[in-house]
Amino acid sequence: MVTRFTELFPRIAAKFGDTPAAVVRFDAELADHGWSLSSYAYAYADDLIVRAVSWRTDSNLFLSYTFSILLYKFRAEYAAMSGRKPKETRAARAKWVGFLDYRLSEEEIDGLDAWSPPVAEIWEGVDKLIEDGYRLALSYNAQFKVATCTIMDDDSNRKAGGYGLSSSDTDGAGALKAALYKHFIVLEGKWDRLLDAPLTTGRRG
Repeated sequence: MVTRFTELFPRIAAKFGDTPAAVVRFDAELADHGWSLSSYAYAYADDLIVRAVSWRTDSNLFLSYTFSILLYKFRAEYAAMSGRKPKETRAARAKWVGFLDYRLSEEEIDGLDAWSPPVAEIWEGVDKLIEDGYRLALSYNAQFKVATCTIMDDDSNRKAGGYGLSSSDTDGAGALKAALYKHFIVLEGKWDRLLDAPLTTGRRG
């Protein structure tokens, strides 16, 4: 499946699932709910991932005006598809506490490399995080040539509220993918067990 992402960054795009078979699988999962994602949403998703790969500054991509507008448009398309009503109010943001430590094991890194979600599924995950009261930051350290994606729990009603969990890779798309993999697949969306966990080591993730 030819997109700007696959044209501009074929090596990085190969780590994702933008193949006809993967997109058909994703569309079928949506169809199980009676949903169909618009071509606009797929175009926004492609533009968003290109911007994530291209981000090469230490500022937060998620606070970039153009990126924020594109993400809003993707989320609006997703909400329209799913018939979801926007949340009118949110609880007060939890007071910042600090970072939780969790580095992926070698086996989990292998699982991350084998996980090939379509780009639209990546932004579906971002949408779910935001809806669930999380905030994201993505930045790039030019000195060390590493991108970092941090998920911050803003829900003061959760035990891990006020904490952040970071993931890293050589580019922003990879760091974001690692963050979603860690949160949704490895930790199954719950950070409680990390609150008293000892420090761990790892090369990626």
